Amino acid sequence: GMVPALDGSVFVCLQGGRKIARLDNQMHESVLLDSYEGKKFNSPNDLVFAPDGSLWFTDPPYGLQGKDKSPDKELSFNAVFRYAHGRLTPAITDFTAPNGIGFSPDGKILYVSNTGPQMYVKAFDVGPHGKLSGGRILISYPNHAGGRGVPDGLKVDTAGNVWTTGPGGIRIITPQGKVLGQIKLPEV
Repeated sequence: GMVPALDGSVFVCLQGGRKIARLDNQMHESVLLDSYEGKKFNSPNDLVFAPDGSLWFTDPPYGLQGKDKSPDKELSFNAVFRYAHGRLTPAITDFTAPNGIGFSPDGKILYVSNTGPQMYVKAFDVGPHGKLSGGRILISYPNHAGGRGVPDGLKVDTAGNVWTTGPGGIRIITPQGKVLGQIKLPEV
């Protein structure tokens, strides 16, 4: 849950702190974001900059004791947020556990993993001002198909292939959803 910013600082998700912080080159921390409409985030997990400079992040309930049932949970949803020009917008609110996040090299497709209970990676078309459409399953893992583990982090390579964790290891998937290969790992 860290990403470098253009100014050389690093933005980091602090799950337990329920915020996104900025670390400068002296490791001084300042809060970038910690709430939406006066309600504290659940526990920001992963983040990425879009080619247009907007910051996107996932906010599952992992850092809350009891997760969705925690009395500390203030938001009624687990979101993918977009932050641009000082404005924070929940772009996706229907995932149960949004986790890994990444963009195609041209910024026209957003990929987001859902850890569970339904496990999948979805792809969305990205329009002007970050408007999402055409949500489609890139890969799903019914009943932990392929082994132990869950969809968690993901990255997109320069060819546009998605490298995503999931049951049984890391899968490399084309933008069309074809699995090119799997890196099997000895541990979850």
